[in-house]
Amino acid sequence: MDGATPSLFSPDNPPAIVTRQGSVKDWTIENRAQENHAFHIHAIHFLLLASNGVPVPPDQRHYQDVVTLPFWDGVGPYPNETVRMDFRGAHVGDLVYECHYMFHQDFGMMATVRVLRKREE
Repeated sequence: MDGATPSLFSPDNPPAIVTRQGSVKDWTIENRAQENHAFHIHAIHFLLLASNGVPVPPDQRHYQDVVTLPFWDGVGPYPNETVRMDFRGAHVGDLVYECHYMFHQDFGMMATVRVLRKREE
């Protein structure tokens, strides 16, 4: 999260993100490190919308739960992926997003999203 201090993951940590069931959110995920990262989220899927600011053509978009972000070479903008997170499913409660490289999780690349029950209209 932009501006957050990396910390070891604990299920007792407060959620990094809170959203509601039924919401759809566009996230831009940046890799500010000089090593590759594989962003993964549990329990839901996302649609890849753009890679490094270049839109993915609609006929090439598909749902996935992992996207690899290449390393930053130290020059220019950070590599990034824009994804559409879809929280319209049945999941309510906590889910985890992380770097899929296990040793990176110990360096603050793992956190919780809390999905609150949809408000009754």
